[in-house]
Amino acid sequence: MSAVVRKWLLAVTGFSPEKGDRSQFFGRLSIAVDPRYSLRVRLGLAVGGITLILSILQSVTVSQLTSARIEAEAGNALVELAHQITDKLDRGMFERYRDIQNIATLHTLRDYATPSEEMRSFLEKLQSTNPNYAWIGLADTLGIVQVSTGKLLEGKNSQQPWFLKGQKLPDVADLHKTALAKLLPNFNGESLSVVDVAAPVTDFEGNFKGVLCAHLSWEWAREVRNWLSALQSRSQVEMLILSQNGTMLLGSPKLQGLQMKPKNFDPERYGENRYLVETWADGKTYITGFARSQGYLNYPGLGWVVLVRQKTDIAFAPARQLQQQILIGDMVFGVVLAIFGWMVAGKIVDPILAIASALHRIRLGDKIQIPVRQGNDEIALLWQSLSQLLQKVTEQENQLVASNQLLHLELSDRAKAEVVLQQSEEQLRLALEAARIGIWDWNILTDKITWSDNYALLFGLEAGTFNGTYEAFNECVHPEDRESITQALNRCVKAKADYEQEFRVIWRDRSIHWIEAKGQFFYDSGFQAVRMVGTVMDITRRKQTESNLQKAKDELEFKAIKRNEELSQANEELQLKLFERQRTQKMLQDQAQLLDLAHDAILTLDLNFNLTFWNRGAEKMYGWTKQEALGKESYKLLQTQFPKGLPEIQAKLLREGRWEGELIQTKRDGTTIVVAGRLAIQRDLHGNPIKILEINSDITATKRSEDALIASGVRLAGILDIAEDAIISVNQSQQITLFNQGAEKIFGYTANEVLGKPLSLLLPESFADAHPQDLAQFFQSESVARKIGDRREIFGCRKNGTEFPAEASISQLELGSEKIFTVILRDITERKASEEALQEANTELRSWVKELESRNREIALLGEMSHILQTCLSIEEAYSAIAGLVQPLFPNFSGGVFVINSSKQIVEAVATWGDSTFTSQLLFTPNECWALRRGRSHLFECDHRGLRCKHRLGIGLDQARRTNTEENYSQSPIPNPQSPIPPASLCVPMMAQGEALGVLYLSSQALGQFTQAKQQLATTVAEHIGLALANLKLHEALKQQSIRDTLTGLYNRRYLEESLEREISRAERKQQSLGIIMIDVDHFKHFNDTFGHEAGDTVLRELGVFLKSHTRGSDIACRYGGEELTLILPEASLEATRERAEAIREGVKHLNLQNRRQSLGSITLSIGVAIFPTHGLTGSAVIRAADAALYRAKQQGRDRVLCAS
Repeated sequence: MSAVVRKWLLAVTGFSPEKGDRSQFFGRLSIAVDPRYSLRVRLGLAVGGITLILSILQSVTVSQLTSARIEAEAGNALVELAHQITDKLDRGMFERYRDIQNIATLHTLRDYATPSEEMRSFLEKLQSTNPNYAWIGLADTLGIVQVSTGKLLEGKNSQQPWFLKGQKLPDVADLHKTALAKLLPNFNGESLSVVDVAAPVTDFEGNFKGVLCAHLSWEWAREVRNWLSALQSRSQVEMLILSQNGTMLLGSPKLQGLQMKPKNFDPERYGENRYLVETWADGKTYITGFARSQGYLNYPGLGWVVLVRQKTDIAFAPARQLQQQILIGDMVFGVVLAIFGWMVAGKIVDPILAIASALHRIRLGDKIQIPVRQGNDEIALLWQSLSQLLQKVTEQENQLVASNQLLHLELSDRAKAEVVLQQSEEQLRLALEAARIGIWDWNILTDKITWSDNYALLFGLEAGTFNGTYEAFNECVHPEDRESITQALNRCVKAKADYEQEFRVIWRDRSIHWIEAKGQFFYDSGFQAVRMVGTVMDITRRKQTESNLQKAKDELEFKAIKRNEELSQANEELQLKLFERQRTQKMLQDQAQLLDLAHDAILTLDLNFNLTFWNRGAEKMYGWTKQEALGKESYKLLQTQFPKGLPEIQAKLLREGRWEGELIQTKRDGTTIVVAGRLAIQRDLHGNPIKILEINSDITATKRSEDALIASGVRLAGILDIAEDAIISVNQSQQITLFNQGAEKIFGYTANEVLGKPLSLLLPESFADAHPQDLAQFFQSESVARKIGDRREIFGCRKNGTEFPAEASISQLELGSEKIFTVILRDITERKASEEALQEANTELRSWVKELESRNREIALLGEMSHILQTCLSIEEAYSAIAGLVQPLFPNFSGGVFVINSSKQIVEAVATWGDSTFTSQLLFTPNECWALRRGRSHLFECDHRGLRCKHRLGIGLDQARRTNTEENYSQSPIPNPQSPIPPASLCVPMMAQGEALGVLYLSSQALGQFTQAKQQLATTVAEHIGLALANLKLHEALKQQSIRDTLTGLYNRRYLEESLEREISRAERKQQSLGIIMIDVDHFKHFNDTFGHEAGDTVLRELGVFLKSHTRGSDIACRYGGEELTLILPEASLEATRERAEAIREGVKHLNLQNRRQSLGSITLSIGVAIFPTHGLTGSAVIRAADAALYRAKQQGRDRVLCAS
């Protein structure tokens, strides 16, 4: 209650409400008030009371709204601050964790031949470069410290937790007291606590050599502590860092090292980043934001909890101050209105009393006018005052409504952010479903498995039927794979290794699907597995493909083995025949000397049939001596009569190498004899004919006996019926005169049906038309008794009209004046069928062998390609090797490998082969290739209707180069509309992890080249290339992430240290200078406080872009830390380095910096310059000199460049 109201009440009643009972106060008030003024008092009290009630309601409403909003803003700010501190701690620990792992792989520590002094010097040098390492030591396989900094603990058994845990995997232990506390230097007198970082050391063969351990002192957190001290003094907040068991690691000096009570530290409650308002043990209420360490990259984290608290009195002070100001203002305004109402009431009462007095006088008989309108102005004034009061209340309500609308807008922005987050989650879910990949999280302690939404699709379950336990998961697994999964999990837990396994699951429709599962275990402080997180992927298609390939391979191998056995058997038979032939030749050589003793005539002729050899048997048979016969043409000398024309016999002799038949020749005395002649061709080593060997036997007497026998045999034709071959006799009229039982079986006719019928009845129409002419020619011969001694293959015709192959020989006999022709015919249908089957089997086997050889060659080339691509160190190296690796796999094709660029808008060729027939543009968009649009192979052949990719050309690459300018060709060849489109092409997308990386393009100038095997090979090659390129890109990305600062895009401090050491060694070797420029943004802290940290990040990002665009290719731009940047300028003098620094300082002033379309103004830089070796002989010395010059530049007013002194 205000002092004015107290004075007014004291003046009216003589009583103060603060000194007595309220009932006594109102009693005195009613006595003190004159009835004339009761309306005035009531009106004043009513106005004041209403105003007071409204002010209280307004202050309470505003207080609640502002308190909730300030609490949320303050809490979220504290949570964000705690998260930033946690991230800073994790990143710092990650750098040390990674450094120890890298040091453990160095040649100095892995080599057994390295002396102890050299290793100790190396470790002490590492410690001097980073004073955060309190101690570094290397223990052998038994835990004995072999070498350490300062020779501390050398030769002693160090069976400490760091040795036991660091034997297999890198390990980091929580903050603890160290046994070396008394031995290590302690300059500030604080209790020395360390964090152990250990990593296994192996020799060059991978054998365990020992454990490298480093004690990381708490001094590494000094930067965090200083930053927090400044933050606490500025923001009036308190920061606490707790270990997993609640021990205070960093915070209030009074609490540091103590273990928090369970009331203030609950690990379950701090499981996620949020804030709480609670009362602590000191009786004060704090708003507390907290965040738990989650690790960074492969650093697992130590589970530290960062608490940032602020007293609620400080946090909610603005809300309470506003509430008090509103309450006091409204009360003062109410008192003023009450006094004004008091005065107005008096003016209202006076006209009323005057009117009452006039009425009383009228009642007494006085005739006066009643002042009807007196008092209206006062009443209007009263209404005006009430209206003003109502307007004031309305304005305050409008302010409240505006505040509520502002809060509603903020809530709407938050709802939009949640919608964006939900959309991102939906996109991730759709991507996982498209790739058929599921994510799972198994809490081993509670046996609760959390799956991604697509688990039902992968395991063939109905959505919502999985209860999330390992037993339920095991029910989905094929019974034969359950035990192997359990054993694999136990092995991974025992070995502390990642889990990876393929197994089968059974869907509800009883179909079996293959799943590939990968996972990683998480362990508690006791190294017990408590959690497992991983992924599952459906690999059923891949398994089916592997099974089909294996089956095809097994079949080919079986066929090859079978064929090899057959070939081996055939080879043995061939060798046996060859042996027999060689033995026969030897016998012939032995008997060559006996030729002259033979009774037969043995002749040798040259290719013109001139005699070159004439044995004694020939002299006796023909009557001519050797001297008389040699050199003369044989057949003219002997007047030889052939059964066929001489050219036909010559052709057969050259074709088949031999001929046998009966010849009629004339002796020297003029007598005629019948001889059985046998002619053979002799050839040289190259297969060329060189001479003819002829052996003639006099069969005149035998022939006469045969004629007699034939004459008697005709009469005894029944004897021929026992022959299985068909024996048919034909007279000069071509009528059948003899038809044995063998002929009846073969042709299906009986003898009575064909005797007297023409011979054409037994021949197909095509042969029957030509047969009479052959016989007519034969009859015109002047021979008396001849025999066609060769056999020929013809076709016969059975009674049922079917044709069949047959082997026939024809003989001519003369019985008196009558000529008889005898045909001996054999059905060779089965033999032909066997020969054809054997030929087909042989052809098919050759095809299988050729295919198997091709497959083996392709597998070898594919393995070589994969090996070479895996050993490539960069993506460009892989590009240069691809063409030479892929072309041997497709020797009759031209093609190329195309890669989608980082913008996903252009597909460009990185390797091509077969340039003369290359038929694709070198640059095109992904939409111009059907394979990339469909995500599968696309084959186009011009003799089938199909979709042709737009990037295909109608001309070869060489022609495109000739018909286009060099500039146009460098962009993309322009197809010639007049050129023909290539007959066939194949596009195969290169996929990796469900993403298209590019396309493998093949083209052929002939149809039918893209067989299923070639298409499958192309798919396999595309998969191998895609996986290799994806691995190389991932390797390069990880390499860039490890040496690049993510905000500025410049190199990080680690790369700076490595590069500086390398460049100094190079400058020292070449006797050259090396420039160092240290850059700091002026007033950066004020900039952050004014525009926010996001704007500060924008400044650093733009500054990074500026430095990369204004440096040479040999210069190295790095982010040293915070807003400090460093430039390394090889081969730069002090003057050149200073000029470069001045150019950078002036250029930055003209940067147009904007953040969210808000201009940030211009910035200035303070720069320090130093060079090697003038200002230092080591990298750290030159950096310190440049840093000192930088701080002198800041002290002298900033925005300047100073050189080190």
